[in-house]
Amino acid sequence: MARSHDPPNYMGVFYSLAVLTGLEIGVTFLPIPTLLSRILLVGLAATKAALVALYFMHLKFERRTLTWIALTPGLICTFLVLMLLPDSVAITRRPGSFAAAQETLPPVELITGPGVDVVKRNCTRCHPVNIIAQTRKDRAGWLESIRWLQQEKGLRRFDQKTEETILDYLSTYYAPESSQ
Repeated sequence: MARSHDPPNYMGVFYSLAVLTGLEIGVTFLPIPTLLSRILLVGLAATKAALVALYFMHLKFERRTLTWIALTPGLICTFLVLMLLPDSVAITRRPGSFAAAQETLPPVELITGPGVDVVKRNCTRCHPVNIIAQTRKDRAGWLESIRWLQQEKGLRRFDQKTEETILDYLSTYYAPESSQ
């Protein structure tokens, strides 16, 4: 059982948390590199978590053993994140990944033709031109891709004219090599 102590200044802790929250908001608007911004935000959040744990969970007034018991999961989590971080970066850059494809393909433009503006407006918001240009499908294949994107990825439904224009363009200029 913990020994008796003076009650903590909860309002002081509250004002400290409010100031730290304001600092977090301020950091998001600073013209600093993203990595530095993230480090500052994590540090401020950790400070706030420590204040809550120390005063509202009364860890400041408990035996040190209980403090170590409370800190151990956080230390283990931090250790695991730091140990797994290199693997997560390597996975996003592996050959054949979408990120690797964007970096290795030469810049291209869509073939000029009827409907190219509609395709640019509706397809290149999410897909780089390189991905569209290297894909070859017949009209049914492009329609299947559009339906899959609508069902699985939340692509909005096109009106009939827009969909026909996209399909006409893609099946004309990006059909399989043998059918061109």
